[in-house]
Order: sequence, then C-alpha cells, then structure tokens
Amino acid sequence: MGTSIDVGAAASDRNNFFDPVTCVAVANPANATGLITQVQIFSDSELEGIEVASFSASGNDLTTRASVSLHDSDAGLTTYTAPTDFSPFEIRIGDYIGIYFSTGRISIDDAGVGGSGVWFKAGDQIPCTSEGFSFAINYELSLYATGYQLGQINIGDVHKVNQNILINVGESWKQIVPGSGINIGDVWKDILH
Repeated sequence: MGTSIDVGAAASDRNNFFDPVTCVAVANPANATGLITQVQIFSDSELEGIEVASFSASGNDLTTRASVSLHDSDAGLTTYTAPTDFSPFEIRIGDYIGIYFSTGRISIDDAGVGGSGVWFKAGDQIPCTSEGFSFAINYELSLYATGYQLGQINIGDVHKVNQNILINVGESWKQIVPGSGINIGDVWKDILH
C-alpha cells in the first residue's frame, strides 16, 4: 500500500478570517508525491469562485504546480471529494496547499503564537510562476487536503514517478495510467496507491 498524502492544517473553526485573497498554508507540507483526492475548507461565510492549488516555494516566491476549481462552499466545514467534485490533481513532496476565492471569508487563526504561517497575496494568483507573496507569521489556515502517493519505478538507482513512464509491451510503447498494474512474480501489483 502506498503512502497516504496529507497537507495543510485541520479545516476547523478558528478565531479570525481572510477576506478574498490567494492564501497558501505553510503548515504540514506534502509528505509524498501523488494526487490530491479530497479537500476540506472551513469558512466563516459562503465562499464563491474557489480555486485550490498545490504550490512549490522558494523563499516567499510561489509557483503553482496544479489546480482545480471547486463549487461554492457553505459557511462552516465543506468537504470536496474526487472524482465527484474535482479531478485529482498533482502535488509533490514538500509542496503546499493554497486557495483563492472571489467572495466570502475563510477561517484563520491569528492568535499570535503557535501557527505555522500563511503566505497571502491579493487577487487570483492561481496559476502563478515565481510570484512574491507576503508572509503572516503564526497564522494558521483552515485548509486541508489528502490523497495518495503515485507509484514509482527504480531506473538506474533513481526513483521515477511512473505517471510519465512508458513500458514496451510487444514492441509497442504503452503509457502508464492510473489503474495500471504490473505482474511481479505472478502477482499483479497496482501502480497507483
């Protein structure tokens, strides 16, 4: 069984909120490379125009890796699950989870101690490339996502994510896709977990 991915902080009711903005949770970067299949948001009011994305960071410069649009949320906890609510999207080990919304308020904690911090920037920054964000120390964002690790194949002592690998079968190159399997010692192993 592959590693389960989780990223971000618990989507819970906190003591303050952000108005419309692009914000990225510093807490709990992705623990593995794979696909995000569930997103949880806790909002102070209905959110509209929601986009959620994975981001890489170099200092306070952020770059979007992959993103999805989500339907409007109600106030409180909203859970989105793939493939019903969105198509699974890529995240890599060390990436962060972020959100943009055009209307509403997302719950944050700004108690002044203990939070991991939040990057934020006005306007829709999804997607963006090497965009400078402001950093709010000690804040915690109520945005959490989970998923599963992509299988890997060892090629020349380097592990390659199999999503972009081809296998030669009967003189034809076949793309590895979600749900593929490989027969190892007469046992079929799923490529994606």
